Amino acid sequence: KNKWVVLDPVGCGASIFRLQSARQIADLANKLIIRANASEIIALAGHQVTCHGLDTIHVSEDALFSGRELSLRYACSVVISGTVDCIICATGEIQLHNGARMMASVTGMGCTLSALTGAFAAVGDTTGLAATAILGVAGEIAATQSQGPGSLQVNLLDVLYHLDAADLRSYLKIS
Repeated sequence: KNKWVVLDPVGCGASIFRLQSARQIADLANKLIIRANASEIIALAGHQVTCHGLDTIHVSEDALFSGRELSLRYACSVVISGTVDCIICATGEIQLHNGARMMASVTGMGCTLSALTGAFAAVGDTTGLAATAILGVAGEIAATQSQGPGSLQVNLLDVLYHLDAADLRSYLKIS
């Protein structure tokens, strides 16, 4: 009780068991942030989705309606990650246009965002905005120094370590 839960419903559109489990967790959480890709958001909201295993075939904007439904149903913030990251919270909707295409080729990038979202929720940002902005900016900077997904993963950690407020102000693309 009284702890923030970041629900990352990995592949919830791929099986009924995953979908029911994710919904049970959402129902039990009294302080919830949902962080997922577009296909997972659409499935969690109860709409028909086509997916290839755990990968999304939808863009974030495809899931805005479903994200709004989830935000209202669970009184929570919803972070839809993708090329454009969409955040739906009680105060409105925000889109972030950071990151790099190569980030989609790094296994665990969504999990990284979920972990950062939880860390920021523990210190007061319960929208997912700070975590999403920081990971997007760091990914964008790291991609300029990377030859491929392997070096991106390592460079991302280094950029996160050195990232400061000036970098965020300089790179952040928000609408």
